[in-house]
Amino acid sequence: MTIKFYLTRPQAKKKSSIFFLINHKGLQYRYYTGLSVKPSEWKNKSKEPAFKSVLADFEVRAAETFYRLLKENKLDEKTVTEALKIEFSNKVDTNSFVGYMQDYIYNKKFKPATYKAYKYAVTTVEEYQEYKNKKYRLSEIDTKWFENYKYYMEHIKGYAINSMYVTFSFLKNVLKHAYQEKLIPNRVEIKNTREDIKQVYLTSIELEHFYKFRQYTRRRQEYVDAFLIMAYTCLRISDYNRLKIENIRDNKIFMPTKKTSKFVVIPLHKMVIEIIEKYNNRLPRAGNSQSFGPAIKAAAKEAGFTDPVISGKSHKGKYNTVIKERWEMITAHTARRSGATNMYLSGIPIARIMKLTAHKTETSFFKYICIGDDENAEELLQHDFFK
Repeated sequence: MTIKFYLTRPQAKKKSSIFFLINHKGLQYRYYTGLSVKPSEWKNKSKEPAFKSVLADFEVRAAETFYRLLKENKLDEKTVTEALKIEFSNKVDTNSFVGYMQDYIYNKKFKPATYKAYKYAVTTVEEYQEYKNKKYRLSEIDTKWFENYKYYMEHIKGYAINSMYVTFSFLKNVLKHAYQEKLIPNRVEIKNTREDIKQVYLTSIELEHFYKFRQYTRRRQEYVDAFLIMAYTCLRISDYNRLKIENIRDNKIFMPTKKTSKFVVIPLHKMVIEIIEKYNNRLPRAGNSQSFGPAIKAAAKEAGFTDPVISGKSHKGKYNTVIKERWEMITAHTARRSGATNMYLSGIPIARIMKLTAHKTETSFFKYICIGDDENAEELLQHDFFK
């Protein structure tokens, strides 16, 4: 059984209707999705995450309906059409809070990562509804509702404050939109904060030690070399994995960043040039975050980054202090933080570093600067004020 989407031939300057066609052993079953689009926009529209999600939903529900009828041996055209009509008769109820959120996502153009995060936010509300055994109408959402939902997320589900930040930002935007459309009578007060989490970085001397320290496998050494290139270029792992030798000329990297779509030009540090030459003019493979993270932690432990770091975070309303060895806190993003911090400490002007990191504001940039309290005090002791 296969399912394909297709467009009807439009009348002059009008949209085409979108149908899907189920093919099964030479038999065909056609059904109108209720959607339409201009033929000239179809190719681009079908790539949009929200639109793809809607089509995928049609495909999954149609397949489930079809296989149910197949088991019941009821595959005549009339029965299939009626069953599909019943399945898709329930349109999104924008009077329900979940329905309104889904409609909000569908009608906005978000980047894939943002769209995925917002869809997850909707899922948490659906889970909350199951927990309360109640489906909320949009008109029922107020500040008290949010406070109860927040308590559920933090104390029942155990989410960390920073893990809830994107979800709460989404709810804040949705409810602001609902208030502006006069669908809810009052603004919903949502205090959305982030918790400062202890971050670590590797100094220039430590990066050099990391490079010279021989790892016990060739593949782990490749992970380290990829980490070092990220540390000297401030590239995220997602951008590093998109980087090609063709992006490098005249000892500079030319490429757009994935997260912000900002074009950056990054000069190559001498160690980056040395690493690329070591790999015969290719880039060491970093792989995905799931494999890179554990490997770089193991490499950092082997290289001796075992000094204790006092950190902590809130859990279920209580702040817990944790002591970890530094290698445990090293991730792919540590490379980017190390690059920004080392450039800053070396005296490179902030505006120039931001051209490499693609940060839009100094506030967001300074979140990457990892200067510890003890390190700050040692530096200040050298200042004339303290002598």
